[in-house]
Formats: sequence, structure tokens, C-alpha cells
Amino acid sequence: MLKTQGEGPFIEKTSQVHISADSEETLSRLLGPGDENLKLIERLMDVRISARGLDLSVSGPVPEPVEKAGKLLSQLLEVCRRGHPVGASEIRYAAEAVGQRADFNLASLYEDVICLTTRGKPVRARTEGQRAYLEAMKKNELVFAIGPAGTGKTYMAVAHAVAALKSGRFNRIILVRPAVEAGEKLGFLPGDLMEKVEPYLRPLYDAFFDLLQP
Repeated sequence: MLKTQGEGPFIEKTSQVHISADSEETLSRLLGPGDENLKLIERLMDVRISARGLDLSVSGPVPEPVEKAGKLLSQLLEVCRRGHPVGASEIRYAAEAVGQRADFNLASLYEDVICLTTRGKPVRARTEGQRAYLEAMKKNELVFAIGPAGTGKTYMAVAHAVAALKSGRFNRIILVRPAVEAGEKLGFLPGDLMEKVEPYLRPLYDAFFDLLQP
């Protein structure tokens, strides 16, 4: 909806979109502490968002970012309506995806639970890339994952392995490193064998400690 504001020779045109939450609980999950989620969306999408009751109003001088922010809020509200909290990482990912793909559906990422952590928290794919990674592991015996650090490659692999172990598909998980032939030295850095291998195994150990009871 295009709304014209102002008087005199200079007329400011402001594009607006209105979205409504179904309950205060849903809206509270979306807003975040101190409305920090809305403030983040405003910065990412270059719009202004105001909340009154269960209604959200998005406004800005350019229609396209206002419309995209409206789509983003609608998708985030659907996730929150299903009882899932959203944070900065989910919002940043969804904001980028909404801007790139018209058919993006954030809520679909929350449909499948891989396994539960030791604290009972569900583990899910958080991006479409992670979901494709999990589907590849389900369909193939060997999968190579290449990507930046911190994108969930190790954790998703361990979660998939733990889920298979708990379901009875396998009875053990084996961690391996490239073999070092007899007489070959393991690198030139100082330290014994364990000190050199530990940095590679630690992320795996951390994931297992998070997903399996001692």
C-alpha cells in the first residue's frame, strides 16, 4: 500500500505494509528482549517497524525493501507461531534468503528434528544448505562437505550419526583421521601425537558431549 504524507510543494511518499500476529506469545517470540529482533530487521532491510497491540507496521520510502521486510516478518511470525524462538542468526539468514528467492519458506526448516541434545533441545537444519547436506548424508555412504568455519558441517554430521545410532541403524560410531604410515612423522609442529591430533578431534568430541549422555 502506498501512502502519501506531508503538505506543501514537497510531498513525501511512504510505502507501508501491515502484518498481524495471532497472539501475544507469538509476537513476544518475534520481538525478542527489548525489541532487539525488530531493531535488527530494521537495520538489515532499511525500513522502520512499529508495533501496536498485535499489529506490526513496516514503512519506508522505497517499496521493494518494505515488501521484503513484510514477507520476512510473515515468515518469522509463522515460525514463532509454531513455538520456535528466533534469534539474530535466523533473522540474518532469512533476510538474505527472502531477498534472493521468492519461494523461500523458513518454516519448512523447522519441520524435521534430527535428534535432541542432552538438555532436550531439538537439533534441526538451520539453513537450506544444512538441509541439503543432511539429505546428502541420508542418501550417500560418503559425503564431502566444504565451506566456511562455523557453518555446522561437523555438528550436523555428528547429529546425523547420533540419530542413526539411537535409531538402531548402526551400533557404533568410529572417528578416523588420515593414516600416518610407519616411520612417517606427524608434522613438524612441537607436541606428541595426542597434542597434534586433539585440535582435529575436539570439535567432534564437543558435539558428542552435547548430543550423548556420558
